[in-house]
Amino acid sequence: MVAQAPEPAVVWEAPRGCPDADALRRAIALRLARPPGDGEIEVAGQVVRHAAAPRYRLTLRLRVGGDSQVRTLAAERCASLVDASALLVALAVADAEREAALVPVAVDAVEEVESSEGGVPVEVPVEVPGPRAAIVAAAVDEPEVVAPPVATRSRGPGGLVRLSGGPEYGAVPGVTGAVGLAVGVLWRRARLELQGLYLAPRTARRFDSSARVSVLAGSVHGCYRAGRGAWELPLCGGVELGGQRARVEGPGARPATGLWAAALVTAGVAWHVHARVSVVLALQGAAHLTLPQYELGAAEQAQTLFRPQPVSGRLLVGLEWRPGDGW
Repeated sequence: MVAQAPEPAVVWEAPRGCPDADALRRAIALRLARPPGDGEIEVAGQVVRHAAAPRYRLTLRLRVGGDSQVRTLAAERCASLVDASALLVALAVADAEREAALVPVAVDAVEEVESSEGGVPVEVPVEVPGPRAAIVAAAVDEPEVVAPPVATRSRGPGGLVRLSGGPEYGAVPGVTGAVGLAVGVLWRRARLELQGLYLAPRTARRFDSSARVSVLAGSVHGCYRAGRGAWELPLCGGVELGGQRARVEGPGARPATGLWAAALVTAGVAWHVHARVSVVLALQGAAHLTLPQYELGAAEQAQTLFRPQPVSGRLLVGLEWRPGDGW
């Protein structure tokens, strides 16, 4: 039975979505063209994600033989830090092997130097490279890379597409369901969104008459992007405009559509589960600038079937895609 070689001492701590310690071990073995020996290296790396570019920062502690070093690297992609760490390990191992290969040779490997006194040759032992020295020297002739090249991030704005839904109260009779679709533009600390909203119909009844009321509207929102790292706290203000339609049933009834206008305030939280995907929870309040009223009957004897509340509230949960976001 053949015993398996022990794993090198590699400790790697990184955010979700980054390569793990096994990926670093494979990268080191690829750079060395062999697996590291038992006790040959000790590597400890800790990656922290930052809001500002470059987003990933690495503190790397490395020991090869009797030499220890600490390096700080930064990159826009976490995988680049794994490649750079493997390169640093390979360079350190190559340095250690080169030093170990420089050993004094046997007595017959001497250099004859003429003495200043009488021209008598003097044997001077010299140090010559071992059999691996030329290979190791070639490996370390290239300049040492302190940090991997950082991909240039586009300075242009990113985009967003979000589908959301949840309960709403105050705009139509009782509690209803709201469905929204938003598109927008993202800057480092700001959002501009256009959103379409549909409030499912609900029915108000009075005596033998009823009004089934729904809302279809569009809105524009300006937001400040607070927060850091995986969490964003968008704070928004906006204006909503559309129509509130009522299908009235009863004596003399006919469909009616009233103007719908509201001022919006939104506070939310976005959890960036991926570099471009977020789960969003938002609480939205609407102050109604118009209050359509639906009545049935003659003017002097009209009965009000429904009138919206002055304010309404929505709790929206959504999934957001953010292509090109520089958050």
